[in-house]
Order: sequence, then structure tokens, then C-alpha cells
Amino acid sequence: VLAARPLLDYVATAEKRSLLEYFLALYEQAVLPLLPHLRKSVNHNDGHERNVLVDFDYGNPRVTGLVDFGDAVYTATVNEVAIAAAYAGMQQADPLQAMLDLVRGFHSVFPLEEKEFQVLFPLICARLVISVGHSARNKQEEPDNAYLQVSDRDAWALLEQFRDLSPTMAAARFRSACGLEPFPQRLVFARWLSEACPTFHDVVQLEG
Repeated sequence: VLAARPLLDYVATAEKRSLLEYFLALYEQAVLPLLPHLRKSVNHNDGHERNVLVDFDYGNPRVTGLVDFGDAVYTATVNEVAIAAAYAGMQQADPLQAMLDLVRGFHSVFPLEEKEFQVLFPLICARLVISVGHSARNKQEEPDNAYLQVSDRDAWALLEQFRDLSPTMAAARFRSACGLEPFPQRLVFARWLSEACPTFHDVVQLEG
């Protein structure tokens, strides 16, 4: 992800470059320390609607396969769902809800671990950063290739919206969507409260 930083030189405005720097810093702070501890696997690494095959049941379509394995790579397993979620949020009235639905489905088949919930939102945003960075470079190098800009506008829209979303709150929403405690620290505090400090005393004495 950090190898994408030189792509910022192709981004047209300082405001947009600053936005991308925010998400790269989030990746450095939230993901890099946990990266060695995340599960690894061979990922398809490009899960979006153009790479999914479905049957002809238009009322209740079923996924039958995937195409385009050119981006397959051995990496952190959670990247698989992060990339798919980044695409799932595009062109949606409520992009986070669309992502929650996808994460819930993924978790129901392949349960995510706590560390993976912690890095999921930063990884989604990192994918969007890489996408707009490559689009900016391609726009200069291949200005007539419209296909290379197919996701650019939607990815920028998500990044602008997610700049105001707390990563902690995003992780809580993902956990909640999967039927888990949104804030695991609450359980730790509740246990401490019941075992170590069963009663509280007034700090000041109120009259009246």
C-alpha cells in the first residue's frame, strides 16, 4: 500500500493529495503493526461485480464462479473482503450499509478474527487510495483509455465520505453487523467493574 505513495504526484489538487495522505497515515498507524499477525492466504484480490459469474435465476441469482485471476496474490486474507467491500460501496445511496451486508455474508462463511475487524476499514480505504492513484497516473499516460477511469469518480466519492467516519466506529459497525459485541473493550470494563470494583463512592458530597 505504501508503495502507492508516489502515485500521489499524479493527483491534480493539493486538497485531494491531502485526503490520500490521511488514509495512508491511517494505514501506517492501524494496519502495519498488526500485519505480521494477520492470517495469510492466496486471494483472488479483485472481487467486484464485473468478475463474478451468476446463474440465470434473476429473482434469486446464485454466484457460480469468478473470472480474472490476474491479480491473485498471497497476502492477508482480510484483504479479500476489504477489496470486495470497497467495490460494493460504490454507487450506493448508503455505501457503508452495502459494505456491512457484504462483510456479514463473508463472516457467515469464513469468520473474521478480532484483529481483522480492526484493520478492515483502513484496508478498504487503502484499496480506494490505490485505485484513484492508479487512475490519476493512467489519465496522464493513457488519456484515451476510458476503461482505466471506470471507478475513479466513485472511489473519490467514498474517500471523501469516509474521511469523516471514525475508524473505531466503522469497526464497531462491522462487528455489530456480524452479530458481535461492537466494542470489545466494554466487556473488559464490565468484567473489571464486577470483579475488582463492585461499588463506587461519591467523589463529592452533594447537598439538597
